[in-house]
Amino acid sequence: MLTYNLNRLFRLRGIHNPVQFLTEKGYHKDTAYRIVRKTAKSLLFYQIEDFCKWLNCTPNDLFEWTPDKGEKPEDFPSLLQLMPIKSSDIAQLIKDVPMNKIPDFLKKVEAAKKEV
Repeated sequence: MLTYNLNRLFRLRGIHNPVQFLTEKGYHKDTAYRIVRKTAKSLLFYQIEDFCKWLNCTPNDLFEWTPDKGEKPEDFPSLLQLMPIKSSDIAQLIKDVPMNKIPDFLKKVEAAKKEV
């Protein structure tokens, strides 16, 4: 099943109140709530484009794919990159890095940012 997950992107971008963020961008409060709560029936192309612009991402970053019951992920290699990432919270990732390795970790993060 293909779904959207903007909340992961909001967290990664440091947006603590996504509804307020969307209303400041011109969305009606009810629409913003539906989008954030994942109860919106669909996203329109212009909305996807807006989210990509505001969150500095691609459309692929907005969506997640979870295999339906009985499906094997490896049978759908083109969708594997859309499977949810288990550890998307940077704070959670860095918490397991030993203190003496944090400078190296940060250098690698900076290098990865330059590659993008």
